[in-house]
Amino acid sequence: MRHLVRWPWGRQLARGWVQAAVAGPGALFCACRNRFATGPVTDDAPVVVSLTSYGDRIRTVHWVVEAIGRGSVRPQRLIL
Repeated sequence: MRHLVRWPWGRQLARGWVQAAVAGPGALFCACRNRFATGPVTDDAPVVVSLTSYGDRIRTVHWVVEAIGRGSVRPQRLIL
């Protein structure tokens, strides 16, 4: 009776979804989309996107990658 709830996907994944839900609907949408998406973030546009992040900004750089992945024109390469 120690564990009343069993997490079918694992504790880390469940914790991440709860944190995303608390952060807002955009974060929850991205978390769900990332879990079940099968397509690549890159495509055939003749563009190379190079991102640099450091310090506390590394925690939020995933929002930029998400926005690029949701766009209608995707770069040929994405470098972080």
